[in-house]
Amino acid sequence: MLEEWDDIVGDSWDEPEILTLNPITWINDTETFKTKKEKVDELVGKAYKKSKHFLSRFQPILEIYWRNKQFDINCLHNEKMKNAVESIGHVMRLFKFYQAHF
Repeated sequence: MLEEWDDIVGDSWDEPEILTLNPITWINDTETFKTKKEKVDELVGKAYKKSKHFLSRFQPILEIYWRNKQFDINCLHNEKMKNAVESIGHVMRLFKFYQAHF
């Protein structure tokens, strides 16, 4: 069965200026291309919503991690520290709380 364009193939025709195909004309007509902005906006919006949910859920853990990174354990070795034994006890209780909490 011959297609409509089969008759044209055998005819003489003028050679186009550019011998490569430009698919942009086909792509512009597709529904996906026409709605790409809306789809990208939707996907980016969903991604931000998920990341915001993730950060809000893990904010307490991240804050505790940040505080622990700021803590200089060498200050517990300072002999001039007031109530050194009491301070070490507080630090140990805090770490035990973290262990039980997480």
